[in-house]
Amino acid sequence: MDVGEIYHKVNQYQVQNASDCIKKVKALLHDKFGNQKCKLLDIGTGDGRVLSEVFVKQSGLNFDKVLGSDINFEMIKVAKKNYQNDLIKFEQLNIEDLEASSEFLKVHNNFDIITSYFCLHWINDLKIALTNVKRFLKPNGVFHFILVDNCSVSYAFIELANNFKYHAYRDDILNYPLNKEFDHENLDNIINDLGFEVKMTESKLTKFDCETEDGLKNFFTMFPFVKKIPEILRNEFLKDFAEKSRVINKQLGLLDYEFDANCLHFFIIKKE
Repeated sequence: MDVGEIYHKVNQYQVQNASDCIKKVKALLHDKFGNQKCKLLDIGTGDGRVLSEVFVKQSGLNFDKVLGSDINFEMIKVAKKNYQNDLIKFEQLNIEDLEASSEFLKVHNNFDIITSYFCLHWINDLKIALTNVKRFLKPNGVFHFILVDNCSVSYAFIELANNFKYHAYRDDILNYPLNKEFDHENLDNIINDLGFEVKMTESKLTKFDCETEDGLKNFFTMFPFVKKIPEILRNEFLKDFAEKSRVINKQLGLLDYEFDANCLHFFIIKKE
């Protein structure tokens, strides 16, 4: 089973959290767009479920173009298989690649709404990503996004990175954005420097219960640094990760296969 199919099986946590956040901004969206036909781009669309089953259906907006994008071709394959239709299309895109983004813009022009749910914490250079978002938006366009700034499983991953058994993968693990301290001031400065107007922001600690050891391992096998570990060692790494997580969870007051994540929720507008 490839990463796209695994993600499609285990992403119910992102779906529910995104659904809750979309409900909170539904009135803002309708005040902004009313019955206007909108062009929508989703960045980091994954398997396309949140875009297709949640935003398009729950927002109540009218669309004449809906495009989901993701850097991972396996994700795009799953999204096309499950959700592509006459309205909703999917395309591979690296939002951190300025040249590729310029070519993308030539083809698709600008969008009224851009969304990104649980993607930007995978990004190494938020300034480039948000610069491209601004380029893609029409004047007064909306960017609605959720990212994670802290996740309890990072403690387990960091401890394993310092285990001699996984020394060859130490840098990959420690350099993964979610395993580093999140720079809130940097994000705020980027948003302000690019001229976005913040209409709504919130921070919420959310718990996710994977219920079983296999559920926990399947959820995190998608992480890029995990995929780089050879399969024969990867299974051992994930087993050690599950055991380490249980120990840390007892200290944090969490269930054996539970983790918590602090989610940042933004609704911002590109000024004219």
